[in-house]
Amino acid sequence: MAHRTLLLCAFILFAQPLSAQDKTAALLDPSKVWKVELQIGADEWKAMQPKGGGPPGFGGPPMPGGRPQGFKFGFDFPYVKGATVCDGDALKDVGVRFKGNGTFMMSASGIKRPFRLDFNRFTENGSFRGLKAISLNNNIMDPTRIREAAAYDVFRAAGVPAPRTTFVELTLDVPERFDHQLLGVYTAVEPIDKAFLKRHFKTTKGMLLKPEKLGGGLQYFGEDWKPYEEMYAPKDDPTEAEKRRLMAFARLINRADDQAFRKEIADYLDVEEFFRFLAATSYLAHYDSFIGLGHNYLIYLNPETKKFQFLPWDLDLAFGAFFPFGQPQQLADASITHPHGGDNKLIDRLLAIPERKAEYLELFKKLNGTAFDTERVTKVIRSYEATVKEPVAREEAAAKKRGPAPPGFPGFGGTMSLADFVKERSKSVSAQLAGQKSGTIPKPIGFGPPPGGGFGPPMGFKQPDPAKCVAICRKCAEQCEACAKLCLEAKDEAGAKACLSCARACLLCADLSAEKSPRAGDACRLCEQLCQDCAAVCEKSETDHGKSCAKLCRACAAACIEARR
Repeated sequence: MAHRTLLLCAFILFAQPLSAQDKTAALLDPSKVWKVELQIGADEWKAMQPKGGGPPGFGGPPMPGGRPQGFKFGFDFPYVKGATVCDGDALKDVGVRFKGNGTFMMSASGIKRPFRLDFNRFTENGSFRGLKAISLNNNIMDPTRIREAAAYDVFRAAGVPAPRTTFVELTLDVPERFDHQLLGVYTAVEPIDKAFLKRHFKTTKGMLLKPEKLGGGLQYFGEDWKPYEEMYAPKDDPTEAEKRRLMAFARLINRADDQAFRKEIADYLDVEEFFRFLAATSYLAHYDSFIGLGHNYLIYLNPETKKFQFLPWDLDLAFGAFFPFGQPQQLADASITHPHGGDNKLIDRLLAIPERKAEYLELFKKLNGTAFDTERVTKVIRSYEATVKEPVAREEAAAKKRGPAPPGFPGFGGTMSLADFVKERSKSVSAQLAGQKSGTIPKPIGFGPPPGGGFGPPMGFKQPDPAKCVAICRKCAEQCEACAKLCLEAKDEAGAKACLSCARACLLCADLSAEKSPRAGDACRLCEQLCQDCAAVCEKSETDHGKSCAKLCRACAAACIEARR
């Protein structure tokens, strides 16, 4: 009898329903690939197409006020109602929209676009296995499909609060348009929201920021809140005290003398946590980030400690894949004590303090034997590769059946495998920690040949007038986008690919010029060369639209030459 009672108690104990947190943990398992179907009505599909921004033909007329800077293409993604089926669970009235910036632009003419699902958008207190929302990232610039998931694993292993991930094999059904079409492998990423804050910081309060366009690090804009609201982008309305705290933090970084900075920085910044974030970002050579273009991260002001903490986001170009700062072979040797491209006052000033630099290097050394350990990271990579191998094969077969791939942007990731990058990066990091080398300091535009040693000095092209160069580079981007539209209308995939690539790079050139970068001359020269390359591709089409494309691109190149006179 006692034995049967014990068995009954055990059954009751283990038969308890999973908590929301347990369900979320079970869902966000990177060893699994969930089969998900996204169902969207024909009218809803039409309504969710982006309003404004991006290349012509992808999203309507440009947004008012011209093109934003900082790789933000001005897309406005409206939510519509859709439905999903995941692992046998059907959900109705799910909020669905496109998402992304470069990833959307590079996939906008195809079917495999990035999505965001919001289970709480149209259903009060709606959720799916404990999640209010989830991002479905399309890996459009990552042929491995696992780069982002592996990078988040590195951050979590380093003790940085970071989103969890899983893989999704996504199918799309839109009546009279897409009949249960297999899109392929997506990386599903946990949102950084109140549930995330609760799990990591035991509170849902505090100010959460997602900065954009802050090249050169955190900037001080005076004591008026308006520019901070635009550039630091708080997720919710901050309190007056939180506003003052951010402005004081930015003022300390940018205006305080060395003595004040040394004395007060630890009152504003969780320095150890920042060093963990910085070390992981540096190890991953992730330059589409805080240490590169100045975006793709969040900052959280903890209401208990009153200190700021940095959180990673959007890691699909980690492991040295962001080519404007170098090829993976080069970035594998990037400096760990000057990991940032250009200036970053917070990093520069912290590491200029001898005892802080010693703390950072000691932490990096510990992480190099744990979170960054070559065997550990390689094991994760091999595991993820095995997980997605069969779904990737099905995706490639489905894409081949649909016909030619849509235009993309060549150059991201290079030809180096993730495992090879990890091996070479670990060698460089270990040598730097042992004092045997200093590593190379990455700089956007003007780097040396991929296999070479280091990135080299600027090419030395004449520095243009920044105001004039910015206008001309943006004009180049607009004209290249016009070329892409002509190519797409004529179903000229090669021409569209070349022109979209050119438009993307010209916008990068415009941003560097706007920031008065010392490499503005190099950027303007690159813009010229890319336009010449576009023209050469378009001229081969031997069509009227090809001639128009070539003419526009040649005009762009001529404008860039004129800008440097």
